[in-house]
Amino acid sequence: MSSENTHLPFIYYPISLIAAIFVGFDVAIVSYLYTYTALGVFGGITIALSGFLLNTYVYHEEGPATISHLLAVKSNWWSVTIDVISILGGLLILFFTYYAYAALTLQYAFLKMWFIPFFVNVMAVSYLIATFALNKSGFLQLLEESQKSNQVKKGYVEQLVDWVQQFNGFMNSHWQKGFGHFCINVIVPLFVATVVTYAYTHVFMLGALALGANWHYKMLYQCLIWVSSASFFIGELYFNSKQNLSFMKNCGNLLGSRSMYVIGLALVILANAVANAFIALDASLVTLTLWGGLRFFCGGIQSFCTMSARCILEFKEDGWSKFTGNNAYDLIWWTSMVLTVCAIVYLCQVSYVLPLYQDPMVYSMCLLFGLMLTWPKNNPPTNLNLSQRNGEGNPQSSKLLTPKKVKQLPDGLKILPKPNDANNLKV
Repeated sequence: MSSENTHLPFIYYPISLIAAIFVGFDVAIVSYLYTYTALGVFGGITIALSGFLLNTYVYHEEGPATISHLLAVKSNWWSVTIDVISILGGLLILFFTYYAYAALTLQYAFLKMWFIPFFVNVMAVSYLIATFALNKSGFLQLLEESQKSNQVKKGYVEQLVDWVQQFNGFMNSHWQKGFGHFCINVIVPLFVATVVTYAYTHVFMLGALALGANWHYKMLYQCLIWVSSASFFIGELYFNSKQNLSFMKNCGNLLGSRSMYVIGLALVILANAVANAFIALDASLVTLTLWGGLRFFCGGIQSFCTMSARCILEFKEDGWSKFTGNNAYDLIWWTSMVLTVCAIVYLCQVSYVLPLYQDPMVYSMCLLFGLMLTWPKNNPPTNLNLSQRNGEGNPQSSKLLTPKKVKQLPDGLKILPKPNDANNLKV
C-alpha cells in the first residue's frame, strides 16, 4: 500500500494533511492543558509542539492511500468489513470530540469564546478522517500481505482462520525461544496495548454516551455508540499491538544508534510520551491509584513505542515522497490556502474579534481574500540552480543565453558549407 502512495490522485494528499494538521493541533491543546500545571508553561509548550509534529506526520503518513481505498471498488467482503470497522471507530471519536470541547468550556470558561461551533465541527470531522485512516492502514496492510502470499483467493471465514493460524505460529515461534523472551517480546507489548486501548475506549464511550443523554431516539444512539466502541477497540488494539511488537523487534537499532538526528527525534518522542502518560492518567498525580498508575505508565510506553516505530524504525528513504506525493510545492500551496480560509472564517465568527460574523458578505470576502493570498502559482524550474539560471558557472549555459551576433553580408553573397561537413552539401 505504501509503495503506491506516489501514484494516487493529488486531491487525497491535501485532504489527509489538513485533517492530520487539525488533529495535531488538537493534540497540542490537550497536551498543554494536561501538563502545564505539573511541568510549567515552558514545559507544556514544548510538549505540545512535539505532539503536534509527531501526530501530524503519523496521521498523514498512510492517509492518502486509505482514503483512495475507501472510494475504490472492493475486491472482497474483508475490504468492506475493514472500511466499516474503521468508519465506526472514527464516529466514536467524532462524538467524543463534541463532548470533550463542551467539557473543556465548562472547566475553562475563557475557552468558550474560542471554541465556537465552526472550530469544533472542523476538529470533529478531522478526527473522523484521521482515525479512519490510521486504524485502516494496519488492517489494509495485513489484507494485502495475505492476498500476495495466497495465490488462490480465500473466502470470508477461510481468511479469518488463516489469520488465526498465523497468529498462533507467531506465538509458538517466540515461545520456543524461552519463557523470558516470550514475556518481554510478546506478553508485555500486548498487555500495554490492551491496557491503553481499554482505557481510551472506556473514556471515549462514556463521553459519547453523555453527549447524547438527552437526545431523541436515545436507544438507537446508544446502540450506535456501543457498536462504534467495539469497532474502535478492535482497530486500536490491532494498531497498538502491531506498533509495540515492531518496536520490540527493532529496538536494538534504536538503542545502538549514535546519530544526532535519531537522538534528537527520540527526545521529541519522549516529550510526547510524557504528555500521553498524563492524558491516559486523566487525574492528578496526588490522587494516583493502582489503576491510574497503570494507565500512566502504559500510556507513556505505548506512545513512545508507536512514535518510535512509525517515525524512526519504520521510516524509509521514500518516506517524504510518500508524505508529499512527489509534489511538495502544490501540496504546501493548497494546504495553506484551505488553512488560511478556515482561519479567516474562524476569526470572523469569533464575536470578540468581529461582531459582524452573521453577515454573509463577510464569508465571501474572507474566501476571496484567502484565495488571493494562497492561490498556487506556476512552479519554478527545479532542474537549474541559481547560477545556471543567470548563466554563471557554466560556460555552455552562458553561450546559450547570450545572443549571437549575426554578420551582415552584401546582397548576392551566400555562406558556403565547410568542406569537411558533408551533411550540409545539397545536390
